[in-house]
Amino acid sequence: MFGEKKVEAKLIAKNVEKIESMPDMGFANPFLEAAAIQDESKSMWFHMTNYNVTFSVNNKNMDFKIGKQDFERMNEGDTGVLTYYGKEYISFEKNKSLK
Repeated sequence: MFGEKKVEAKLIAKNVEKIESMPDMGFANPFLEAAAIQDESKSMWFHMTNYNVTFSVNNKNMDFKIGKQDFERMNEGDTGVLTYYGKEYISFEKNKSLK
């Protein structure tokens, strides 16, 4: 991708953010809205999970939302090459360990 940057980086934090919100039904059906409000299991609610990571790059922190698969393969303390475009995460290639 044109304009992407590749930098040495260290993963310093991982965070999973779970978001639940009541559906916005407007005034279409007040009975459905009342049911959603009383839905203790929140099965009618909107559910979303964000996977957030923070990298240290040249003594500055950079935060990104990333996919679940990338999130699961990373560990705090990993070092490698971070590729990004603006505020968009592209990839992180971990340095190979010499074990």
